[in-house]
Amino acid sequence: PTAPPAVLRFGYYGRLIPEKGIDVLRQLSEDPEVAGIEFHIWGEGAAYPASFFAGHPQLHYHGPFAGRRELQAVLSSLDAYLLLSTHPEGLPIALLEVMSAGLPWLATDRGGVPDIACDPLATRVIPTAAAYPEVKAAVRALAADIRAGRVSRTAQKALYADTFSAPVLVQRWRETLGLTPVTS
Repeated sequence: PTAPPAVLRFGYYGRLIPEKGIDVLRQLSEDPEVAGIEFHIWGEGAAYPASFFAGHPQLHYHGPFAGRRELQAVLSSLDAYLLLSTHPEGLPIALLEVMSAGLPWLATDRGGVPDIACDPLATRVIPTAAAYPEVKAAVRALAADIRAGRVSRTAQKALYADTFSAPVLVQRWRETLGLTPVTS
């Protein structure tokens, strides 16, 4: 395995609304105790114009992206994904997308997030009500585990394939509904 880069790239993509933790990402980017991590954000929202992100050297705003090819480029550019939402979540598709790309993630315990957190190193959940020091500690711990090689893209991709891939989910539904397997 290759060594992690000196500077890790943690990111978020999605709607830019206050309930998604955008302010916390900016605060993390300003914190000297979180050195060695850049924060990258893709998306758009009236509450967060591009000027909100200006003047923060560790915070990079990329605007919105469109399509699968751009999503793949975003995913390949990151070392981890952060979803620090206080917003009611169902099952965030973004977390499944990043898992399928091999990215570890850290998210708040909203909605179905705890249900898909099936690896204590690569899929981490913190309380929605976590104070900033707890969020910062969780981000730093994830970065330390990535740097130490305890979290890998290969393991995360395998976890996704074995747990959440389309063939696995179809088989679970078939079993749940008592349907016989489809034969070719």
